Amino acid sequence: MGGGVGGRGGDDVYAAAEEFAWLTAEEGRARMERERAKVALREAEEAMRRTQAECMDAVRRRYHEEQVWQDKWRVLETYGTWLLIGLNSAIFLGGQALYSHREDQKLKAIASVINERTEALVMRLNYDANGGDRTDLLNSSNVLSGVGLEPSYEVGEFVNPPAEVDLHIVPSDDHAKKTSL
Repeated sequence: MGGGVGGRGGDDVYAAAEEFAWLTAEEGRARMERERAKVALREAEEAMRRTQAECMDAVRRRYHEEQVWQDKWRVLETYGTWLLIGLNSAIFLGGQALYSHREDQKLKAIASVINERTEALVMRLNYDANGGDRTDLLNSSNVLSGVGLEPSYEVGEFVNPPAEVDLHIVPSDDHAKKTSL
């Protein structure tokens, strides 16, 4: 057989050289491919870093905008709360003032009725003490009926009633309406 290296023939050496050349070329292509892949990886990583930084900046901007809006709403809510507190206080104080005014009016009306009745009673007692005619007083001026005092006897029953006449204080309709408020 052929006398080549390692007992191979000439074709084997040629095939081995071709295989070596192919492997060397393949290795060169693989190295170039590897270098291109490294460059692509670096570019992809750089693009990823840029994109990540842009995303973080966008998140930061959005967060800052939301913080600004939250601060604005918080300020508005604070002013709104103080406004409601003021409004409630004004309504409360106004109600107290109106209630106090109404109570003053009621007290004045009661005092007026008491004064009128007292004056009528004093006038009647003075008239009786001076010996006046009771029928003239009751018929002409009608003093007692206007303030709610009614005698315990009929007008024509006694011409000169005894000094200890029993007077019943009967509230008039107007007085009952005023005090029921």
